Amino acid sequence: MICVLAYALWKTLDQLAKQARLQTVIHKTDPRYGQAAPQSRPMSPEAILRELGKIKLGDIHLETTEGQAIVLSRVARPDAEQARILAALGLQLPERLSPDRLL
Repeated sequence: MICVLAYALWKTLDQLAKQARLQTVIHKTDPRYGQAAPQSRPMSPEAILRELGKIKLGDIHLETTEGQAIVLSRVARPDAEQARILAALGLQLPERLSPDRLL
């Protein structure tokens, strides 16, 4: 069952990337082809997940005057490539993943 769900999500991400016309940005030339300029190609779900998987999450621990700790869970701002992918897919990152909590 999990494999079927994973496959369905993979194919959905592939279709969304094709509809958004996401292209892989290639930064270096292949030495086998000399000075030929590299051609961009459609971005695969693997490349999208690899890039979005680099988005950082963090907890900020603050201590109150009463001695309790407040934990603020936050999502880091995406870099340029991650922002390009998110914009093309029509997705937005939340500022936080869970409500702030007292420890």
